[in-house]
Amino acid sequence: MAVNENSLKNLEKGKKFKPNDARIKKGRTAGVKNRKTIFGQVVNTRSKCTGLTGKAATMSQGEQIAIALVNKAKQGDVSAANLVFDSAYGKIGAEQELEPEAVTQQIDWSKYTEEELQLLSTLMAKGIQDND
Repeated sequence: MAVNENSLKNLEKGKKFKPNDARIKKGRTAGVKNRKTIFGQVVNTRSKCTGLTGKAATMSQGEQIAIALVNKAKQGDVSAANLVFDSAYGKIGAEQELEPEAVTQQIDWSKYTEEELQLLSTLMAKGIQDND
């Protein structure tokens, strides 16, 4: 293999880098965005669409994609169903059960004041309305 004499001169001791030196790699041009930034902006862009209830709504592109993925899973697309469940519950490993047992806990409502119970009732009703 032939040795390039110019490359050997660059290796000499004391040879310092100067601005615009050919040995310096340019890298990404200033102001150019990486893929993560670009896709993050696109996925977070909001637009009008038909919501879950069938009414007009404004949602991010990411929310619209998630709804489309769930709809494909509901139509029987196994790959879509796997993505939905893995995203919602995490991947099932060998040590995990497919359907974990439900955890039930008795609540002693007598510990709470009338105002606390009223606040809880209001928050629960608000949460149900938000999900509709």
